[in-house]
Amino acid sequence: MVLDHFHYFWEGTPDWFSYLGRIVASIFFFLLVEGFWYTRNRWRYLGRLISGGIIMSLGSGLLNHFLPAPVLININIFWPLALSVALMIAFEALKENNFNLLALFSLPIIVCLFFFVEGSWMLLGVTLIFYFTRQRWSVLFPVFVFWALAWQIIFWKIGFSGNANYQWLMIFSLPLLWLYNGQRGKSAPALKYFFYLFYPLHIWIIYLIGLKWWY
Repeated sequence: MVLDHFHYFWEGTPDWFSYLGRIVASIFFFLLVEGFWYTRNRWRYLGRLISGGIIMSLGSGLLNHFLPAPVLININIFWPLALSVALMIAFEALKENNFNLLALFSLPIIVCLFFFVEGSWMLLGVTLIFYFTRQRWSVLFPVFVFWALAWQIIFWKIGFSGNANYQWLMIFSLPLLWLYNGQRGKSAPALKYFFYLFYPLHIWIIYLIGLKWWY
């Protein structure tokens, strides 16, 4: 992830930095789905991600405004993560009550909102795959590979460049996911909140250091 962001913000860094980055998002969303089943309070889980998204949006907006660069900070993984948790909450509500009006009303809105966040509907599909194929590796593997290759073809067809040219590399996250033993890991507060701090801070620092490449 860090190398991928170096490549995103620093001109002249090698492309293979982003090759490795294609693997990371899939791992994030896999762990997000697993965390959804283990968290004590799903609404607080969602609240933490929304808070992270707001804080990062504000911080990135300030940097973009006062210290602009040719490549601005327009990435924020907290929003697709939050939408994914909201989506799963709605699905679980419908399992308990097929006529839950709030869940039925929320689902199409959540799906549409994915279009406006980092990763768009590609990450929506990744979330759905991990949610509906959980603990069924024989189904998860081929469906995930199909989804990755399908999006790669879409990117080629519509002429996307940059990271989109090697999005298919996300399939190499699968061997790492397969090593997961299905058990909850350590939940010390420091580990629990590390990501919420590290993710925005490392992007802001890389962006600030990268300003010297442009000026």
